[in-house]
Amino acid sequence: MLKKVMHPGVTEAFSRGCNWLSYVLLPFWLTASEFGRFSFVLALVLLVSAISTAGQDRAILRFVSGGDIRSRLRTTAALFISVLFALFCLACVRLLVETTSILPDYNVPWSLVLIWIGLQMLCLLIAALSRALNDNNAFAVVRGIYGASKLVCLNLVAAQFAEIESVIWTEVTLLALVTLFAVFRFRQHIFAGPSIKVAKQSLLFGMPLVLHVLAGASLGQLDKLMIGNMLDATSLGLYAFLNSLASGVFFVFAVFNITYETRIYQSKDAVAAESMMSDMLKYSVGIAMVLLAAVNIGLSPLLIFLDKAAYFDAHVLAILSVAYLVYPLYLQANVRFIHAKQTRWIPLMTGLAALVNVAANLILIPLMGIQGAAWSTLLSYAVLVMFAQFTSRRIA
Repeated sequence: MLKKVMHPGVTEAFSRGCNWLSYVLLPFWLTASEFGRFSFVLALVLLVSAISTAGQDRAILRFVSGGDIRSRLRTTAALFISVLFALFCLACVRLLVETTSILPDYNVPWSLVLIWIGLQMLCLLIAALSRALNDNNAFAVVRGIYGASKLVCLNLVAAQFAEIESVIWTEVTLLALVTLFAVFRFRQHIFAGPSIKVAKQSLLFGMPLVLHVLAGASLGQLDKLMIGNMLDATSLGLYAFLNSLASGVFFVFAVFNITYETRIYQSKDAVAAESMMSDMLKYSVGIAMVLLAAVNIGLSPLLIFLDKAAYFDAHVLAILSVAYLVYPLYLQANVRFIHAKQTRWIPLMTGLAALVNVAANLILIPLMGIQGAAWSTLLSYAVLVMFAQFTSRRIA
């Protein structure tokens, strides 16, 4: 029974659920403006930290399978590459902040944001290493216990202080504790000495994924950054709340990805791999449909009961729900690309969708406000799914 509870899929479901609840509940303690400011900083952190991994979280999943010397060299190379690339990304962001007015003044210390980005990037790699080594206990700590702690601590701090800097300090502290645990837990897998050959292989595998991660993270976070600059923090708070509710189905997608992904990558049988991908898609879409229908029907009366009716916009919620419902079709194609070792196609697909998203946001947000951002998300995901499915089936 305990083994089933500790299964990575169960842990990831629990973690994603806690993460989702953390950000859904924050608006009830913060004003819309404060929650909008927090959402802006969070979007920046998630975007930059995802890019900073340099695709090495996927390299760990693909090539690390145990405690042999080659796996240890792979892990060391992945961490080394990610840290160097993270420093480069942070320097670029800092230069952007200093030379433009693209980031509004949200009264958050820049040094704190940098630390948050670095720790978030390390935790992405740690979670991948836990999965690759089948260390369910470690994965339960870095995902499950961390997720539960965040749910409780962030909302307690928000309820007590009602301002975002204290909330961010709490998140950074929890990430630091997870990182310290991981360094101790995986020390024998991390410090294996340098290998130029292994580092080169990991770099060549991961770098094509950088543009993919950039585009994918942009699809999830760039709309918030653009709303924060083009509208105001209150509008961003409303949009971020509805977006968080609709995107809650991502934790369902993560459950099935975490359950099937490693087995698919390690499978040598193309037919068996395709069958697992079909199961992953079927279960993801089915459960997502039920959850999204419940949210669209039940949210309005719930918010009225809680005296938070101002947070409801039926049109934005419906548009975002459709956008996230089609997303598993892209996840299926993405896994197919990686299994076939054709990762060079991924950045082309996601890059095109990201360009569509940026262009649509620039046009529609000034015209339609946050509804324009929702339509931009749906349009970009539709483009992504069509091209990804068509291309992946041709090369598989």
